[in-house]
Amino acid sequence: MNKSVTSRGERLTYGGYFWGQNFILIIVLQFLMIFYTDVVGLSAASAGLIFLIARIWDAVNDPIMGIIVDKVSFKNGEKFKPWITAVIFLLPLATILLFMNPASSMTGKLTWAFITYILWGMIYTVSDIPIFALATVMTGNQDERVRIISVGRLAAGIGALVGVIIITPLTVTLGWTPAIIIVALIAMAVMLPLKFKAVERISYQRDSSTSMKEMFKGLLKNRYLMLIYAVIIISNLTNTGSATIVYFVKYNLGNEMLIPMISLAGASSAILLPIFLPKLIRIFGKRMLFLLLMSISIVSSILFYFIGYSSLPLVFIFIALKYMALNLPILMMAMFTSDCLEYGYSRTKKRNEGIVFSVQTFSIKMTLALQGIMGAFALARAGYAANQVQSTEVLNEIWRMNTLYPVAGQIVAVVLFYFFYKLSESRVAKLVVAGSDGQ
Repeated sequence: MNKSVTSRGERLTYGGYFWGQNFILIIVLQFLMIFYTDVVGLSAASAGLIFLIARIWDAVNDPIMGIIVDKVSFKNGEKFKPWITAVIFLLPLATILLFMNPASSMTGKLTWAFITYILWGMIYTVSDIPIFALATVMTGNQDERVRIISVGRLAAGIGALVGVIIITPLTVTLGWTPAIIIVALIAMAVMLPLKFKAVERISYQRDSSTSMKEMFKGLLKNRYLMLIYAVIIISNLTNTGSATIVYFVKYNLGNEMLIPMISLAGASSAILLPIFLPKLIRIFGKRMLFLLLMSISIVSSILFYFIGYSSLPLVFIFIALKYMALNLPILMMAMFTSDCLEYGYSRTKKRNEGIVFSVQTFSIKMTLALQGIMGAFALARAGYAANQVQSTEVLNEIWRMNTLYPVAGQIVAVVLFYFFYKLSESRVAKLVVAGSDGQ
C-alpha cells in the first residue's frame, strides 16, 4: 500500500464528516445566543456568563482530552477512528439537547442551558481532536495532507452554508426542537461513512509512558503552535460580528427572512476558497496568504462601517468580502497545526497529536465563546431587550459589533504573526522527511 496516497472514497468521507460537524457548528455559532435570548428568555448577560464559564472549563477539559487521545491505544491498532465513531452519534444527540429547554422557571432554564452547553462542548472536543489528527496518519506526504484537509474544509464550508440557509425556514415552520432533530439526523447520516472508509496508514513510534508533565512541557516548547493559536484567539477577541450577525439582520435590517441570504453571502467563500486553497498556498505560501487575507478583512470592515447599510446590495458585497478574508485563515488552521506538529516533534521527538490538536479545538471553542461573550455583554450594556423595537444606541452598537470592533483584534494578530511566525513550507518539508523514520 502506498503510504502517501489516499483514495477518493477516503477523502470524500473525510469531507463528509466535516460537512456534518460544521452543519451543526454554524448553527450553534450563529443561532444559540439568539435562541437563549429570544426563545428561552435568558438575558444577554446570562448567556454571556454561560459562555464564559464553559470556556474556563474547556481550559482544563480540552488538554486532558488531548492527553487521553495520545495515551489510549485500541486493540485493532487504530489510534483515532474509534473516537470519531463514538461522536458521530453523540454530537447530534448533544445538539438536540442544547436546543431544548423544557424547564419552566428561570433557574431551571439557566441550569439546563449551562449543563447542556458544557456537555456539548466536551463532546465537540472529542469530535474535533481525532479528526484533524487522523489526517496525519492517513498519509505522511505534506501535499497529500493539504489535499485531504482542503477537501475537509471545502465540505465544512458547504455544510455551514446549508446550515445557515435552512435553519431559519425550518425553525419558522416547525419550531426549534423539531428543526434541530432534523439537522442532527442529517449531520449523523453524512458523518457516518467515514467509519467505514478511512484508513490509518502511518504508525508513528510513540512512548506511552510519557507523563502529563512531559506532554505539557513539550507543548510549551512548540513556540509556533503557541503563537499561531494566540494569533487566532487575539484576532477573534473583538470579533463580535460572527455572534451578532443574526441580530444585525433581524433588527438593523429589519427582516429576519434575510438571514439565509446574508449568511449565504458570508459563507460562500468557505465553499469557493478551499477549491483554490492548494494552488494559493503554492503561489503565496501559508504565511503570506494569511497576512494578505487578514489585511483585506481589516480594510473591508472599516470601509463597511463608513459606507453604512442603507444599500442592501452593498451589504451583500461587503459581507462576502469581509468573510472571504476571515474564512481563509480559519480554513488554514489545521494546516498550520500539522506544520507545528512536525516542528514540535523535531524539538521533543514526541508526536502527541492529541494534545497538539486539543490546542486547536480549544482555540476554536475559545474564539466562538469570545465572540459570544463580548457580543452578549455589549448587547446587555447597550440595553438590548429581546423581540422589541431596539433603541438607536442598541442598533448602533450592533452595527459597531459587526464592523469596527473586529478590526482591533485583527490588527494585533497581523502584527504578531508577521514578526514572529517563521515556519515556511520548505522548512516543514525537511522536518517531515527527518521525522519519517518512525513510520
